[in-house]
Amino acid sequence: MADGPILSDNKLTILAGNGKVPIDVARAAQENGIEVFVICLGDEADPADFPSHQAERVAWGALGTLNKLLDKSGAQTLTLVGGIAKRPDLSAIRLDAGAVMALPKIVKLMAGGDESVLGKIARYFEGRGYRLLGAHEVAPSLLCREGLLGSVAVSPEAREDLVTACRGAGVAGQIDLGQAAISVNGRLVGLEGPEGTDGLLDRVAELRQRNKFTTSRKRHGVLAKRLRPGQDMRFDVPTIGPRTVEKAARAGLEGIALEAGHVFLADRAGTLQAANDAGIFILGVTQEDMEGA
Repeated sequence: MADGPILSDNKLTILAGNGKVPIDVARAAQENGIEVFVICLGDEADPADFPSHQAERVAWGALGTLNKLLDKSGAQTLTLVGGIAKRPDLSAIRLDAGAVMALPKIVKLMAGGDESVLGKIARYFEGRGYRLLGAHEVAPSLLCREGLLGSVAVSPEAREDLVTACRGAGVAGQIDLGQAAISVNGRLVGLEGPEGTDGLLDRVAELRQRNKFTTSRKRHGVLAKRLRPGQDMRFDVPTIGPRTVEKAARAGLEGIALEAGHVFLADRAGTLQAANDAGIFILGVTQEDMEGA
């Protein structure tokens, strides 16, 4: 294979959440000769979105069904891809027999230590003999590379915001707040919080509409997004897509800086086209330059 990990059985099961990234990862894996089986989690993903792959849906709480589907896939390697936007309705969850049988093991995993819940989920699957890979290991071609990604150049006026936003994103990560920050006129105007990058951009767009900061140029300001310290990329790869660019345009920003090798571009062609059309630059910045900003 030209890109991605070597799998002994050449098979992969994708546990798919929402968004475009699961589709991109499945396509990239298939292009590298990997047989892909997709399990859509709850209502987050639709099997119809994966017409080139065998795909099935599993309801929340149906652990027994999930285990049967994993056996059916025949793959020893799993990857978790996509977001979980719809918090499961606990009153609607019906544990199947497999979930009930596994409850003692699950309770034991969840009770021990300060390890993240996702880390404990990983240990559950690894305890069943599966290898867990990050989406970035399966489809590294989706990661942002270093340098200018679109056709819009970085203006000299954007440099100060570029440095300030990168520093701000580092602060947001250090205090475990989020992955992103925005600078306008050399001043931090927002750090990403629980609302995510989209919410941060909406907040800055509102501030601009209320004239909380002004600029003589049509576009001014930079969004920086990077990996949080200690973040496990097996479960959460920072991601931007066309919607990110659209919201950045609405917020009046001039550019987006991404940590090279650690941020996904969902729908790369669509994202870069949206940026070019809006006059927004997208720049891949190395981890060293992010930290040295």
